[in-house]
Amino acid sequence: MPAASQRSRPPDLPTGVSLAAAAVALVAVSMAVNALSIGRETTAAAGAANLQGLWPLWIASAVSWLALTAVWWRLRVDATRPARGGVSGRMRAALVVLAVAGGVRGMVLVGHETSLSDDIHRFVFDGRTGAAGVNPYLVTPESRVGVADDDMRWRGEATRAARMNNPEMHTIYLPVSQWVFGAIGKTLSP
Repeated sequence: MPAASQRSRPPDLPTGVSLAAAAVALVAVSMAVNALSIGRETTAAAGAANLQGLWPLWIASAVSWLALTAVWWRLRVDATRPARGGVSGRMRAALVVLAVAGGVRGMVLVGHETSLSDDIHRFVFDGRTGAAGVNPYLVTPESRVGVADDDMRWRGEATRAARMNNPEMHTIYLPVSQWVFGAIGKTLSP
């Protein structure tokens, strides 16, 4: 009769195989997120279209959970093994987790256009307007839509203003937020 530790031992799937499966699944999640577009219409047809668009993300997420569970299982086993090349099994496991987490975040950040919230357009508009020396409390994005290129305070102002929700409203963000937006806008302005 096998010992208890032998019975609970996972199948000997190489760590590289489980990592490759997780990488493929996470790329699929990233592609599904990048393709995701949520409509804001309040009709039943728009709601059905939104749900239809979520299915690829849900399927890719389920597959990635399975693949990441396999990676976790392998890392758990590898963590008990002796050190190789001066790096303990626990350290190797931690480095793999950090690399996977960083890689997935990078894939989503690089390829994803905002789809669930368009507040970022207001942050950028307020920040770059403030960085251009104009009080963002006195300007509405609506007044900047369609301005000529030589009348723009910063490159892309009219395009950014056209993408915002409630362009007829002045900014609602507090002064400290405006200072942060302005500092970032000053730093990142082309």
